[in-house]
Amino acid sequence: MAKRITEEMRAYDALPFMDDLFNPTLEALHTHGGSATNAQIEALVRSQFEIGPDIVGRLNVKKELASRLAWTRTTLKRYGVIENPRRGVWALTSWGRSVREVDASDVRAYDVSRDKRLSYEYDRQLHEVSTRRPGDAALMKSLTDTDLQVVGSLIGDDVWREILLVSLLAMSPKAFQHLCLRFLSEHGFTDADVTGTTRNDGGFYGSVTVEWEDLGKHRVPFLVKRYRGKVNSVVVSEFRETLASDSLIGIVMTTGSFAETACREAIKEGEASIVMIDGETFMEKVRQFGWGIRTVGKVVEVDTYYFDNYHLLY
Repeated sequence: MAKRITEEMRAYDALPFMDDLFNPTLEALHTHGGSATNAQIEALVRSQFEIGPDIVGRLNVKKELASRLAWTRTTLKRYGVIENPRRGVWALTSWGRSVREVDASDVRAYDVSRDKRLSYEYDRQLHEVSTRRPGDAALMKSLTDTDLQVVGSLIGDDVWREILLVSLLAMSPKAFQHLCLRFLSEHGFTDADVTGTTRNDGGFYGSVTVEWEDLGKHRVPFLVKRYRGKVNSVVVSEFRETLASDSLIGIVMTTGSFAETACREAIKEGEASIVMIDGETFMEKVRQFGWGIRTVGKVVEVDTYYFDNYHLLY
């Protein structure tokens, strides 16, 4: 038993510290053309640090290495040099493509300051949003930190969504456009072509490609509206009039919501169907993708710095 424990400890000692994994992770992404899977990153790290099967063959040690690599990737993502376009795949950001090495102490210092900034900013905006309604203000005054975790589901959705909406409305048109096209790309819509912008609301329109198994590739027109209010039936009707006669569907997205008449117009019999993506759906997906948002327990935190500086990251 003692011998087995000693061998396990030696195996742990052979693993690199987390600070030593930042640059090998970046190197793996650069080596693989800007993006790499978890397995590809681990393979390069194991090669660099000469971590053989005798070490990672132990289940607990293998889990520990995977945990350290996961922490490294998450920290580099927060730092802004890599992103996570889909599950198990990591890619260099536009800034990351010009970064070959980072200083571990700088990365850790940024991560600590970021957490402090997030905590302060979230508390401040939480107070601002909640005090807009007398009922919320009274409730907030009676809450402890523990209480806030428990009732997060009661007012948390209103709070983080409001903070996120404010951030989305404040983004530059170009940055907002990029975020929306990322959203469409994540849902299988590719080759986006933006052909114009909408007046007064910072929205835009264009088309994307979608490929169906039975129907092949098709161009799908889309319209994005950026405002708080409701999209009415006139907007949907006018958008449909722009569709080609052979269009199967169109997409209308908004940071706001849709009027009931707009929803009826979208499924008008005998006409091309319009896929409706409202602000609630859009923001929930942004949260799930982890784009400037993280969930701690039942509290959802919005990194307003991320959205304010989105144009610098991409």
